[in-house]
Amino acid sequence: SPAGSGVSPSHTYVAAGSYTATLTVTDDDGATDTDTVGISVSPSGAADVVTLNLTGGVQYANSGALTSGNVTVGPTSMFGAVSSVTGVGQLPGLNSGTATVSFNVKSFIGLPVYLGNVVVSDPSAGVSVNTFVLFGSIQKSGNTVSSSSSWFLTSSWPWVGYNLSWSVQDNV
Repeated sequence: SPAGSGVSPSHTYVAAGSYTATLTVTDDDGATDTDTVGISVSPSGAADVVTLNLTGGVQYANSGALTSGNVTVGPTSMFGAVSSVTGVGQLPGLNSGTATVSFNVKSFIGLPVYLGNVVVSDPSAGVSVNTFVLFGSIQKSGNTVSSSSSWFLTSSWPWVGYNLSWSVQDNV
């Protein structure tokens, strides 16, 4: 946007980068004073990134930035457990089209024991799995959480064992 002026000037930066903002103030007698400050503008709207690796009854691996939706990683409890991983998002399918992933995984009373489900649907790859989380551990590093070698069972009958490794980079 153009340079701001008046009593409450403002300016919008349209691209990420480092900038120098200059403010010049003029009093009623015409005297001026100028000051500068460095500003760092971060990219906005970075998409969450999801990685999935399903083995067992179905073989499926996919990774990418969500093209829509959002997956939220909850805060860490006093026991050190991630409280929840929830949300729905879409990412490019393996062969074409769109894959959808849904997380509804929550810590059991703040302990590192998790209950919930993860749904993976990628029609282009013939995959549609609704897994039920019985137990697992979630590791957190910065804004990324992951669970590996967690045992899941499908919600369909008869139940079939799956091994699902996943990670979510929550780029709020």
